[in-house]
Amino acid sequence: MKKFLFCLSCLFIFSPLLLAKDNTFTFNLGDYKMSSLIISKMEHPKNLFRYENQAELEKYLKQDNSNLSAINVFFIDTGKDKILFDAGTDPNVLIERLYEINVKPEDINFICITHMHFDHIGGLVKDNKKVFTNAKIFVSEEELAANPNSILSAFYKDNIITFKQKEIIIDNIKTIPAFGHTKGHSAFLVSSKDKSVLIWGDMLHAVVQFENFNIYMTYDANPKQVLELRKKILDEYSKKDCYIAGAHLIYPGIGTLQKEKKGYKFIPLQ
Repeated sequence: MKKFLFCLSCLFIFSPLLLAKDNTFTFNLGDYKMSSLIISKMEHPKNLFRYENQAELEKYLKQDNSNLSAINVFFIDTGKDKILFDAGTDPNVLIERLYEINVKPEDINFICITHMHFDHIGGLVKDNKKVFTNAKIFVSEEELAANPNSILSAFYKDNIITFKQKEIIIDNIKTIPAFGHTKGHSAFLVSSKDKSVLIWGDMLHAVVQFENFNIYMTYDANPKQVLELRKKILDEYSKKDCYIAGAHLIYPGIGTLQKEKKGYKFIPLQ
């Protein structure tokens, strides 16, 4: 945990301020309305990347924008429920982003947590009080068991609902196992009409990992498992008519995948 928090602190040292026009992005997902809420944009420090060939890794990282990244939170309004996916790092920024799309914290019914690293749950608590007073929190059984003393348990103990993998937790939202980054890391597949999006948490962290999907990060708990899963997901979803949304994808954090001769390409929604 100390190692992760140190790495996280490094990210903020390298985080430039957002331009106002880049704070949020909203589009229609079938009958649903989906928004990305950009908490921060950054360049990952290059010493946090790992690859089997150090010289080759350095060549990759010398490319322009190779280490571009972000911290994103996603919001979906189904017409029936208002749902957050993760909560970012900063409750003040998260609340501000919600207000920008005319949503108040007390409007949120459900929060789906991909995993319990601080940059995904830090926005849940402000001034030692829970931010989302009316929300039920979904988290995988494996992730909660691995993090019994987190702020999630401390402030939302009576609001937590654990789920099993490949389970429908809310109408048209299915959990997808994505273990490796953490023991219980999960993705969420959301569908409405003929449209769908895979909200994949920390499947990868920076632009360079699309080009070479075998590059991983120091805070991937099980790199072998991460790389095997990433290749499978990238291959599968580059062939599907499905959006992807990632906590660390560049603005707007939502787009499509395209298979290239070498690796893959992320095409952001416009």
